[in-house]
Amino acid sequence: MGAVFAAPGLSSEPSKILYKPYESWTTLSDWEASLPAGEDATLVAIGGIAPVYGEDEGSQGLTGSGSVVVATDRGFVRFFTGAGLQKYVWNVGEEIVTMAGGKDWAIIVHRANGAGAGLEYALIDTDSFEVVQAGKVPLAKGVSLKWIGFTDDNVSPPSRYGSLDRY
Repeated sequence: MGAVFAAPGLSSEPSKILYKPYESWTTLSDWEASLPAGEDATLVAIGGIAPVYGEDEGSQGLTGSGSVVVATDRGFVRFFTGAGLQKYVWNVGEEIVTMAGGKDWAIIVHRANGAGAGLEYALIDTDSFEVVQAGKVPLAKGVSLKWIGFTDDNVSPPSRYGSLDRY
C-alpha cells in the first residue's frame, strides 16, 4: 500500500500525480505521472489488496496489483496500476464529486446531466473497467453526501455509520 498525491498544473508545468509506497523494502518505487496540458487532477483514490498486518508472508499492497484512480476537471477518470501505468480513461463528461477505491472496485459519484438533476454513481470493476452498477444517488432534499467508501469486505457500511447527514 501507499499514498497518492495530486497537484494542479502551473502555467509551465502539467498537473502531476505522485505515488509513494509505505513499504521501504518493496521493489516498487515512487512513481510520478503527468496529465495532459490543460487537465488538472481534482480527486484521487487508491484501492487494492490491503496489507495483512501481523504476518510476514502473504501481505500485499499495491506492489504489482491495485489501482490508483484520478478524476480530472475535464470530467475524465484515469485508472493507473500500482506500478504507475495508465490502463484506462473513462470520459464521464460531468463533474466528478467524490470517489473511493476498494479491493476490486472503484465507486465514482458525479453530477447528473441537466440542471438540478442531482447525483449519479457508477461502480466500476478495476480489472475489466466494466460498469458493474450505476444509478442515481438517493438523496432526499436537504441531505448531503458525507462519506462513500468500502469496508475490508469490499462492501459499503451499514447505515448506522451515517453516510448521509442532514444540514
